[in-house]
Amino acid sequence: MLISLQLARQTLAGITQACPVPIAPEVLDAKSFLHHGHVMVGDQALRGYKNKGRWWLDDRNVRNAGTTLGALPFDAHDLADIELPLSRETNRRPLCASCNTFEGKGISFLDRPGAVQHLLQCTSCDSGRTLPARFQADVARAAVEREERHGKCRSRPYAVLDPAADAESLVFRLRCRSHGTAWTKQMTAAAVADLVAAFVANWRAHAKDAAP
Repeated sequence: MLISLQLARQTLAGITQACPVPIAPEVLDAKSFLHHGHVMVGDQALRGYKNKGRWWLDDRNVRNAGTTLGALPFDAHDLADIELPLSRETNRRPLCASCNTFEGKGISFLDRPGAVQHLLQCTSCDSGRTLPARFQADVARAAVEREERHGKCRSRPYAVLDPAADAESLVFRLRCRSHGTAWTKQMTAAAVADLVAAFVANWRAHAKDAAP
């Protein structure tokens, strides 16, 4: 069902009201759709449909984007104190304005060119073949969406991290994009660590092959 921008803003505001990074209403301004026909909410692209001079959005897509943004994990240890110099020995978030801008918007940081290389400037991450905690969850979520399926359905499911999960594991709530069927997937901390180590190793192999 298509809904107006005003209703979409109200829907997103309601879903994300308790989120550490609540939605900014101006993100769904009509001007935002002029160049690309979509806007980013978290890591989801919301496509706009123009009809009779007005923009409309798919209600289901709006709710999915809001739910994902509302479930983003928040760890105060990922925040950087801008009054202090960046230490390469810690897992703190990068201080450069570009990185902080994209990470804060929820845009998929790991998909940006040079992003993994930037994170691995942290010596503890580099030597331990790991990434900061928030990015470990991103790697795990991508793996879950890539591997899990609803029965014999070929559609890639939509995964949201359950913020209520304990520190020993990650729990993802999945929903089939074609049938709407929901289920959960639990991953132990050890399994997540193995996934992240494989992710880093794969990145290093590709980086080495691409080197002149």
